Amino acid sequence: MAPESPLLGVMVLAHARPQLLRAIVRQAREIDPSAVVQITSDRPTDAVVEELATLEAEHFRAAVPALDRRENFLTLRNQQLNQMRGRRVKYGVLWDDDHLLQDTGEARRLLVSDPDLVYATKAYLWNSLTTENVALPVHRSAFFFRMLPGDQFPLTRMINAPEQIHDNAKVVTDLTGRLFDVGYLTEAERRRVWEAYKRAGKLDRLTMGLVSPGILRAVPAHPILDHLRQLL
Repeated sequence: MAPESPLLGVMVLAHARPQLLRAIVRQAREIDPSAVVQITSDRPTDAVVEELATLEAEHFRAAVPALDRRENFLTLRNQQLNQMRGRRVKYGVLWDDDHLLQDTGEARRLLVSDPDLVYATKAYLWNSLTTENVALPVHRSAFFFRMLPGDQFPLTRMINAPEQIHDNAKVVTDLTGRLFDVGYLTEAERRRVWEAYKRAGKLDRLTMGLVSPGILRAVPAHPILDHLRQLL
């Protein structure tokens, strides 16, 4: 009998944030002990290179920079998708290197229920791990998606699942636990991202919110926040 295919394939794009990579690999294996984790490095810093060498994950190099004078995220998403396709996983996820799930147990329970898409809603942690900025646009988007033969990310719109499953999914559900985003945690990081997006002409509501007064709300205590405190 042929071995069962992995439930989950995790695709990470790594550039300058090594801190959460190990925790992402661990969360992937909490969801599926046989999860395939592929990390594609985009002009990685020395710290990222050092961390990658210690992780139980497959490593690839980005074909183009994710962001230079224009956005290349969609091209890289298809590179990541095509790398993962040969591993015959049931579900894929594009997992940013500054994100951690609030509840991996919930994620596993939803995936084994056989959905087409699982959506996640972000909490943008801001200035500390106890506050989030609720002035930023609500970000609810596809997170886990069923892998379909030949499905690709469109190059004309920014969506977080390949086009066929994104547009035709019949069984759709949401994580109630949130996706914690630490990419804008500090003022220095927000300024760095703002400058990179500005050079590329990416001036949407989220980008403008990085340099605008925020509205901060307390985040309820949670063990994953305690773990983030140890990592950052």
